[in-house]
Amino acid sequence: MNAPGVTVWAGIWSGGIIGPFFFRDTVTAESYLEKLRDEIVPAIKSRMNLEEIFYMHDGAPAHYAQSVRYFLHETFPDRWIGRRGPIEWPARSPDLTPTDYFLWGVIKDRVYATKPKDLQELEDAIITEMESLPEELCRRACQSVPERLQLCKDLEGKHIEQYL
Repeated sequence: MNAPGVTVWAGIWSGGIIGPFFFRDTVTAESYLEKLRDEIVPAIKSRMNLEEIFYMHDGAPAHYAQSVRYFLHETFPDRWIGRRGPIEWPARSPDLTPTDYFLWGVIKDRVYATKPKDLQELEDAIITEMESLPEELCRRACQSVPERLQLCKDLEGKHIEQYL
């Protein structure tokens, strides 16, 4: 039997973390679109100019629903990266995504060290750890993306973690 869980959305940029935002139920196209429209994009807008950024997400089914792609096209015209988007992102490429190669590992290690007893404690611990993450760590994680992309290109698409 699976323990109750929560899905977490968070973004990273050189200035820190956007979020976290929580989904208590299965993430559907509708719930993801609602979260984008009502919480995620407003949080991004409060920190930066939407016309100057690229929005990137992975290939989860809710992410490439037509309604979500339309919203992203309207909000980030030609400046979003994802499955069936104007800029395709290679599937199964955690070596290239700062949330995957940096953020989730750090946050999980710190959160699970606290041994949360229920979903509320889990969410509270995630918020606490994300808020305490030094901006400099986020900056360094984001600044490593071009190097990682070049290494991936040099290795003809192979996983790069062992070469870093």
